[in-house]
Amino acid sequence: MGNRWGDALLNRIPHKLIKPVHIRQSKDLIARLGGRAVFAGRFAAALRALVPGLCGVSDMRYRTFAVWNMLGGAVWATSFVLIGYFAGASWHKVESYANTASWILVGVIAVVVGGLLYLKHRSEKRATARYAADGTAGDGPAEADADETAGSLDRNAG
Repeated sequence: MGNRWGDALLNRIPHKLIKPVHIRQSKDLIARLGGRAVFAGRFAAALRALVPGLCGVSDMRYRTFAVWNMLGGAVWATSFVLIGYFAGASWHKVESYANTASWILVGVIAVVVGGLLYLKHRSEKRATARYAADGTAGDGPAEADADETAGSLDRNAG
């Protein structure tokens, strides 16, 4: 499904929600890691839902996907069955610890993502202010870079 309709569906999502650069980065990551990304994706609920579609969009061979998906699923299921078995009667405690750990992990990820977004926004704001202070025409860094490139081409031509 991801291979056939994935790009068309992703192009319909507003760019403010999912930026094209993030889709490209995800495709590159899947292409670089291959089956290991599928295997690791079995261990996080959000990734279990997203990785199969990204693999299809990234043109991963179905055979590769299926083998790594079955292997990851088998390891994931076996791990949780063994954890439950060894926990025995105290499985409620293990469940509570796992639940707490997962919420802590979600919180840490949210703080890291929030921090990165803040830093990116702040650096873009500073870059815009710097270009505005220089008196460069245009709306931002991309146009200023284009002006600088054009200027250097003019100097080289003459």
